[in-house]
Amino acid sequence: MRSGTILFFILAISKIGVSQIAPNWVNPLRRESEYPASIYYIGFVSQSYQRGEKPDQFIDKLKGSARAALSESIFVSITSLSTAEMSALNGESEDRYQKSTVTSSSLEAIGMQAETYTDARKRIIYAFAYVRKKSLISHYYRLLSSELDRIESALVRNEKIVDKTEAYKRYSSELNALNVAKEYQDMLKYLEVSSDVVLMTDKWKKSYDSTLDALDKLRSDRDIGIKDASYFLADRLREELGEDVGTIQMGLFTYKSTDIPTEFSDYFGDLFRQALEEKRGGVSRSIDQEGYVVSGSYWPGEKELQVIANVNYVVNGENVNLKAGASIAVDLERVKGLGVKYELTSVELLAKNEQLRPTAPTGGLIANVTTQKGSQSVIFKEGEFLSLSVSVSRPAYIRIINIWSDNSKYLLADNFYVSPAQTNQTVKLPLAWETACPCGVEYIQMVAQDQPFEPLATEDVNGFLSIKGSLSDMLEKSRNVKKKGEYYAESALILTTMK
Repeated sequence: MRSGTILFFILAISKIGVSQIAPNWVNPLRRESEYPASIYYIGFVSQSYQRGEKPDQFIDKLKGSARAALSESIFVSITSLSTAEMSALNGESEDRYQKSTVTSSSLEAIGMQAETYTDARKRIIYAFAYVRKKSLISHYYRLLSSELDRIESALVRNEKIVDKTEAYKRYSSELNALNVAKEYQDMLKYLEVSSDVVLMTDKWKKSYDSTLDALDKLRSDRDIGIKDASYFLADRLREELGEDVGTIQMGLFTYKSTDIPTEFSDYFGDLFRQALEEKRGGVSRSIDQEGYVVSGSYWPGEKELQVIANVNYVVNGENVNLKAGASIAVDLERVKGLGVKYELTSVELLAKNEQLRPTAPTGGLIANVTTQKGSQSVIFKEGEFLSLSVSVSRPAYIRIINIWSDNSKYLLADNFYVSPAQTNQTVKLPLAWETACPCGVEYIQMVAQDQPFEPLATEDVNGFLSIKGSLSDMLEKSRNVKKKGEYYAESALILTTMK
């Protein structure tokens, strides 16, 4: 009798477990009735499990899936708006709102609820998440209101900052914050809030215009310092670049159109690199065969020094596409106060640069020389190995001369023949040279022609073929054949050797 009572009790408990009543949200019709789309956003998922599996191990995962489905339902409702409305969204893509504004994690703080139900007989787990639209509206209103109050106070404090670079950083930060606040406004619009008072439209616009005016004023201030200028230039370039282009390789800032760096080039280039790293990160000091390279030039004027920076897509040392460009002016007196050389006053250096400028080709021959680091903003450290490659548009003999910073001249290759089968290809010279000081600016000069060169007078100096005579004599002997042959072309590159 006693054992029968116990058996009856066990059976009763088992029957209760099996016949547990499912919540209304499991049924599609009841779910729609109790959680209408006009009041709620919902997320619903289900998953079956096998005999012998414990349903508890799936519950947390299913809850997460339900929350994600709720977030997705908000995203879908946003993207169902008219194309015109979406295109007015600051040019941003719709998925920005899914990723940054209505993620399931952000909904946790808004009052989203998640429930589960396990049907042991069918071996199915159901998960359901829901949140009231009014809760979303209250949440984004609080975010918008508190953020605009904070920005308003920050802009008042920014007016008192004396350091222009620091002020610029602060205003830039608030501009980013205003863009986030604009996202809150847009979310409220999609939740059918139309009142400009609730959206705080005027307050946002006043802060936004004030921030832009402050940034423009800082950029155009003639009294900015060199560090300020490097920061502002990096910021302008970042704006021009827009999309992320990955790692940017750091080239040189050179004097006017000479491609020659100076002490100021090194000074400003280092500041600019630091600023660019801070603004966007991913700046490499080495230059590869292909990629985005930032380089620039500067032009001293009567009262100002103009600095220009460009980001080019470079392939094998050649600029293929200009990605972005920006410039800024600095008071020349501030540059003079640095105590670094910013002008090329050496008549000899300028004359050498002009002498080595390639002359016009004949017969349509195209010739190029490049290093393993390309041909733009080439920097070598003392002891690095230099390898050269050439390309010509038709069979030709090649002469390559290296002019060091102390005007020493060395013959690197002579009468190297590029055969018909090698034309219009990059041909690597079967030699490599170790770079050595005197450090500074040096030239690689290539001459190509359709007949062999007459020999130059040379002597062996520590394993190098040093060319005798003046630079003018050497160039005259190399270019003299231009008058005799049908095809002739030159190519030159400037590289900097550093300790």
